[in-house]
Amino acid sequence: MLNERAYQVHIERLKQNRIVVLKQVKQVHEWLNSRRGLRQCGQIIGGAGMGKTMACISYLNLYRKANPSSEKLSTPIAYIAFPGTCPSRQLFRHIASYYKHNSLERTTQDARNLVFQLLHEQKTEMLLVDNADRLTTKNIADIRAIAHELNIAVILVGVQRRLTPILRKDEKLSGQFHLHYQMHHITSQEVEEVIWVWEKDVIALPDESNLNKSPNLNILQDASLTPEHDYRLVLIDMILRKAAVRCLQNRLTYIDKSILKQVAEEYV
Repeated sequence: MLNERAYQVHIERLKQNRIVVLKQVKQVHEWLNSRRGLRQCGQIIGGAGMGKTMACISYLNLYRKANPSSEKLSTPIAYIAFPGTCPSRQLFRHIASYYKHNSLERTTQDARNLVFQLLHEQKTEMLLVDNADRLTTKNIADIRAIAHELNIAVILVGVQRRLTPILRKDEKLSGQFHLHYQMHHITSQEVEEVIWVWEKDVIALPDESNLNKSPNLNILQDASLTPEHDYRLVLIDMILRKAAVRCLQNRLTYIDKSILKQVAEEYV
């Protein structure tokens, strides 16, 4: 039995992003290391909910953890998630804000020059551009100029069926970003191990929930199954976090089957 503070500590922890580096994520990291070392541009593509964002953020976090002192002097890896299409000046302002610079430049050229200066001064080697499928061809052309002029590895991250048509509109873009890493959902052979890892390293409640065994496993599989008969990692994560929080609010120290089923049904 936990005291009130302990329950709240677990709830607050589960609200924070805790990224687990699975085998699939390590493969993405190896590909990114290769692109950064060679200063090559490319894409990380796949369907929604495959963990593209999770893989990129964990890559950035692992670099920071391994090189704590370098981040004070430079920004070798930058991660920027664009909310959607925007004029060129706004795009450059959005990039500048990542470097904690409140850009007030009046013209697009001034904003562009500032971003080029910031990336050069911060010794940026790789720029991870998330939600790239929400941008326009002109937006991506602006980003391509950064890679071309500063010799930076720019990686576009997005949903393949939306990003590919955008790049095909411009021969220079499709050529610059032709290298790609294709992400996949979790297979039926992998899902049991992934859920076990998630229970142990992410949910981490005091008592075992046996999430990788029936009937809990079946509940999670049914809720996260895709039309291609594999599983969405992001959905598994969302269901387990929400179920764990709800159980803690009910003063349970494990994920109860009935609560798990109730939460899973909310996502079907």
